[in-house]
Amino acid sequence: MRKYSFRTQISLLFLCLAAARGALAAEPWQQLETQLHRNAGLVGNEIATSFELPGDDAPDTGAYRTHILRGEKDGTPARSAPEDAGAAKKSVLALGIAERFANHPEQLLQAPEAIVPLGATTIGQRALSLYEVRSRFPNGKAPVTAKIWLDPASGELLKVAGAVTGIPMPGVKTVYFTVLYRADGEGRSLPATLTVDYTVSMFFHTGKIHFAQEFANWDKRP
Repeated sequence: MRKYSFRTQISLLFLCLAAARGALAAEPWQQLETQLHRNAGLVGNEIATSFELPGDDAPDTGAYRTHILRGEKDGTPARSAPEDAGAAKKSVLALGIAERFANHPEQLLQAPEAIVPLGATTIGQRALSLYEVRSRFPNGKAPVTAKIWLDPASGELLKVAGAVTGIPMPGVKTVYFTVLYRADGEGRSLPATLTVDYTVSMFFHTGKIHFAQEFANWDKRP
């Protein structure tokens, strides 16, 4: 029987522990993907948006709705544009994130580069497991660090709160987003609300941007 030095034994022990931890961390991600896969083929028909932007004397606030039109473009459902052209221009980033969740509720992030279990937590009276992941949005390049609240028994997704860095947008360093999920009548975890917040700093001026969005009328893709 081969004998190992004490130092080698300790190193092997740490390697085994790391491998076991990785396997345990991967399990909830697989459980989450199984849960989200149930959303395949669904799409959120309506996105209701309210926003608060920096103004000259007071915050510039507004609201609008967009909905799916007939047909698709490059595999993506065509949506109506905000009637206010100014609001449409200001909403490019936030609406793009919202459409990602509305068009593909079966997706969340790419396979994570790292999953860190943060232990047990609660939302309301519900016992949940909390994880931190480092990844990217599907087909995206900007790094995303997010916390994910999961039901450990069912795999139901309740909340995702994250930060996106490296956004190719002048004056913006980090974009923060929070998605709350709600189970439908069939027990599928579907996005219910989204908030997007970020700060723009340009020419010695700094302003905070806030978007709040609600998803409605989930149905099969047109």
